Amino acid sequence: MKPRKKVVITGASGVLGRYLLQSAPGSVELVLLGREKKEIFPGFETVSTNYECSELVSLFQGVDTVIHLAAQRLYGGEDCSNNALIDDRVFGAAKESHVSRVVFLSTCAVDEYDLLPASELSAMKPATDYARNKIKSEENLSFIAKNKFEFVVLRLAQLLALGEYQGSALSVFLEKSLKKEAIVLSVNESNFREYIYAKDAADAIWKVVCSCRASGTFNLGSGYGCSIPGLARAISEVFEAPDPVFRDDLSPFFSRVLMNSEKFYDYFGWKPKWTVKEALFDLKNELV
Repeated sequence: MKPRKKVVITGASGVLGRYLLQSAPGSVELVLLGREKKEIFPGFETVSTNYECSELVSLFQGVDTVIHLAAQRLYGGEDCSNNALIDDRVFGAAKESHVSRVVFLSTCAVDEYDLLPASELSAMKPATDYARNKIKSEENLSFIAKNKFEFVVLRLAQLLALGEYQGSALSVFLEKSLKKEAIVLSVNESNFREYIYAKDAADAIWKVVCSCRASGTFNLGSGYGCSIPGLARAISEVFEAPDPVFRDDLSPFFSRVLMNSEKFYDYFGWKPKWTVKEALFDLKNELV
């Protein structure tokens, strides 16, 4: 019988980590890391870690792949440099422990795009400190991994999932619609995002883990954009809430994000299965 592949997931109790656990293939043996010991699901418990180098080296012994999700999503000018520090420790421990591959979850926010859809080679213009630190970590991973282990950087589109950070458009819209209140919009149709359902994202990550060896940077998204008002209308329809309304004083804020993920689709033979509306109906079924 072929031995199971040992896979570490950092930040396993986060939103995406939970979806990864729900869809984990039987061919892998999981080691789940988090800031505190916690039962995520019955039979799935995190190992507490402070992400110190010596501790990680011990935890990574005999590991084939590290899926590195752990990061703090900070706003309002807060310091995100601790994310880059933890990234470096994870990458260094992977090198010292002779891990075969690291899968690093980066973000579509490393680019504020001039030409859409953007490829992996598009000029990077990070919009936030969070994104700037992701760029730094992408570069450090490439340097640390050189000739030592393989790595895959996944620049993930905006995640469509329950439990997204408080204050995000998605969480605010869902909260309003669950209360049967009208969503109040402050931006126009020109503002749009690319969303990927968390179930698709988890499926794609496992596709990478279970594939033949590969290294490089890949965009990972749904391939289509959704305007902020369009997302509001879809959520209101699915959750049977009143139609969204626009404020009289719309914000001048302007942002558009759409990636070209064909490189990932072609390389790994994978395509997303869920549209935004299908994902919202699935989320509704989870809540009801």
